[in-house]
Amino acid sequence: LRLRNPLPRIQRQDWGRLLLLGLLVIPGNQLLFLYGLQFTTSARAALWFGATPIFVFIAALPLLGERATWQKVVGMLLSLAGVLVVLRAGGVELTLLTGDLIVLAAEASCAVYTVLGRPLVRRYGALTITAYALVVGTLIYLPFGLYLARGFQPAAITLPSWLGLAYLAIGTSVIGYSLWYWGLRRLEATKLAIFQNLEVVAGAALSVWLVGEVLGSEYFLGSLLVIIGVIVTQRR
Repeated sequence: LRLRNPLPRIQRQDWGRLLLLGLLVIPGNQLLFLYGLQFTTSARAALWFGATPIFVFIAALPLLGERATWQKVVGMLLSLAGVLVVLRAGGVELTLLTGDLIVLAAEASCAVYTVLGRPLVRRYGALTITAYALVVGTLIYLPFGLYLARGFQPAAITLPSWLGLAYLAIGTSVIGYSLWYWGLRRLEATKLAIFQNLEVVAGAALSVWLVGEVLGSEYFLGSLLVIIGVIVTQRR
């Protein structure tokens, strides 16, 4: 951000919301999600991604004044049903574990981060607010993170693990959050959030290439429901 332009000046009245965004995006979303993964599986965590558009929709009604249209409600339900079908086809049981509840809390934090960030994104731009939120969130978490990492042994981490960590930092945080806010500047929060359910479809498809899984008819039915749900939600 600094190399691209002079750092933009954030108005004093916006710093309170920016601090809240930092709290939501790092301790609220990132920390809770990764901590919850210790007590559940990646596939089960993906299941709860389908709840994010619902959280966003509920938060956007009072905070952004979005309208509860039948297209949004039907689209979200169709898309959520598609996520359930895709993951059930992969053998994911629909029970509730401790880790699932923590992941759900992380997704709720992401939803509030999305809704509260929209006014600032429209005022300052996606890259600006993403950069400030990530830096502020890191500073908030740093004292606790350093304390929790006091027994950390960097030498025990393999090169593939370091590369995975770099991907999380650059791919999902810097690029992912910037693109998320870029879309938020142009779409209503609910219409943006529904696209997240395509991640489950794409992840299942990638499993064929990466780990040789075989996809059955349930996957294609679920994917179709997700796509139809996204299309219906975008309608005015």
